[in-house]
Amino acid sequence: MFCISNSVVLTSSIDKQIIKTNTLLDQKLLVIQAHEDRIDGLDYNRSKDVIVSCSKDNSIKLWNNQNGSLLIK
Repeated sequence: MFCISNSVVLTSSIDKQIIKTNTLLDQKLLVIQAHEDRIDGLDYNRSKDVIVSCSKDNSIKLWNNQNGSLLIK
């Protein structure tokens, strides 16, 4: 789990998804079908507003935090 702000968190797991959730509203803001295998690492770059994920599928990917589009594979 990674906190973007006081109320927004990013989570990932063996389901291969990245989920951005507003914890105050208990509302999913974004669901990214991210990888072909489980996600092992997750990070967020505030200055670029980019989500970074790495997976057992041997890939590292960068995602747009606003719309979930793949930026770099």
